[in-house]
Parts: sequence; structure tokens; C-alpha cells
Amino acid sequence: MQLFPVQTPSIGLSLTAQAVTSVELSSSLWPSRRRSIRALKRHNLATDLVRLSTDENNISEVTAFARDLTTLIGSRRCASVALSLPNQCAHIALLDFDVLPENPAECASLIRWRLEKDLQIPAADCRVAYRIFQLPAGDKFSDCSQHRILAAAIRNNVLTQYEQTCEQAGLLPVEVGVQGLQLFDLSRAMIRQDDEWFFASFLDDQFFFVAVRHACPFLLRSKPLPKAPAHRQRELIASIQYYDERCASMGAKPQSSPRSLYILENDSDHPSERLDPTTGDNTPAALDMTMTDSLRVNVCSLKKDFLPISWPASDIHWTSGLSALASLSMQ
Repeated sequence: MQLFPVQTPSIGLSLTAQAVTSVELSSSLWPSRRRSIRALKRHNLATDLVRLSTDENNISEVTAFARDLTTLIGSRRCASVALSLPNQCAHIALLDFDVLPENPAECASLIRWRLEKDLQIPAADCRVAYRIFQLPAGDKFSDCSQHRILAAAIRNNVLTQYEQTCEQAGLLPVEVGVQGLQLFDLSRAMIRQDDEWFFASFLDDQFFFVAVRHACPFLLRSKPLPKAPAHRQRELIASIQYYDERCASMGAKPQSSPRSLYILENDSDHPSERLDPTTGDNTPAALDMTMTDSLRVNVCSLKKDFLPISWPASDIHWTSGLSALASLSMQ
């Protein structure tokens, strides 16, 4: 979602209800050269300063939040930044269309109309970003549609508060994105993409899941999620099973070989429990062993080295600023 295309930002800000993390890249061309992070910083926010919502104002005191940004980054007049907002700030949807207008303005209007119709949101009061995917020809799973739209809409009152906070801190927000979508984009640019694969992120107590078929997203789920490994396990299993059921109901041919599931999480948060389908009890087991046999899935945990980036020595966990890095890497 490009707001002011004036210059490429070198600072990315990842915002949550608890903290704000900044990532500053060194100057070089990427991905032609391995880039490095010049600074990785994190500042905890006061309780209840930020309450995430798709519709209501998120920030209780804009001035106080602006001071926190200044404390984190320092005084930098008109420094351009890219923002990564939590998933709970945005309405995210997959929309199917038989035909799309060639005129970009008409296409945007049609997508806004569908968002308002399907999600019951006042699309005219939102800023909308979207990406168009071509559905695979001859795949019954496409349900005769030709285009799939991955759309994100953020209410103006929600986005305006974050912009005002940056402006009061002397920062110029030139890019705004949503964490889950940014992490998905960043990851899929670095991994092997088969005909069918899955992506799941558990960062910042958020579950974000995308099922991809023939390079096109076919299922998307986003919800807050407790840290308990059993909750994560259930959501992953439920998401993949639901995807498989939709495929079967629409006559799509299942893939015979195991699919890849790419998981992004904190190193200390690897699920250590599984739900035994026969007893319903939690028993110790590795996640990949649990899911490979029953769901035809190979689990790949994304580590720090999957990105062509040099991370600085820091006591801040590398995943804290990953969506901030993603907002910069998409430039």
C-alpha cells in the first residue's frame, strides 16, 4: 500500500500492541548483493497504549506513541519509513472474479464494491491494496472464475492515527503493509514453490496461514492465537484439512507426493506437543512427524539464514523485526 511514492525508505517499523521494532538497512542494492542490517532496535509500549482493532481507533495517546518512536529511532527530521501493521488492523480477503475491467480505476471500484458486499465494511472509508492472480486454467478448484484477488483494506481512522504518530515523531510513512501478507511475500520469494504448498506464521501471537495451489492463494486464515503448542497444532491441522476438503468437494485432483509446509516462528516456540487423534490427549512429538503421515505434509521451519541478509549481534530476537524487514525488502 504505497501512500507517498517520494523516496525509498531505509527504516522499517514493525508495530504490535506491546512493542515497536525498527530495522535499518545499510545502503546497497538488494538482492544483487547480500545486504546487512545496520540497526535492530525494540521499544516496549505502555499497557493499553495500543489496542488493535479493524474499525476503532488503535492508539489511545498519539503524542505518547510519537515520543516512543522518537526514543526508539532518535530525532530524524522527515526520515522516510515503511510501516508493518498487525493483521488485526486490516480486513483481508480472497475474492474471485470471472472478468475484471481493464481500466485500473474501474477495477479498483469493483474490488471495493465486493469488499463492502462480502465483508460488510464501508469500503469507501478504507484504503485498499490488492494483487491479482490468474487462476489455473482447467482446474475445477477455480470454480469457473478466472481471477483471484488478494485484498487488504484498512479503515481511514485506523491508518490516520499511525500516520499522525509518525509525523509527530518527524517521520514520513511512505509505505504501509500488513504483517501476515508481508511475511508471506518475503518467504515465498526465498523458498522453493511447488504446485501445492502452505505457509504459516506464528509471530506475535498471530496465526496467519496461506494455502497455495499453482502459484495462486486458495485459502487464507488469520486470527489471534495463544502461545500454547496444542492451539497451534490444532489450527494447522484444521487449516490443511479444510483446504483438502474444499479441494475434494470441487473435484480437484489431490497431489500424490507430500506438500511442503513452511513455518515461521520464534526459535523458542517450536511446538513440542501433538494432539493424538485416537485419544485426544497431548503427547510429546515433533510437529513434522505428526503431520507428515496424516496430511501428506513435509514441515520446514524457516530459519534466519533463509534470507540473504546479515543480522547484527543483538539480544533482540531476529523475528521481532522480520515484518519491518519485509516492508523494506518489498521496495
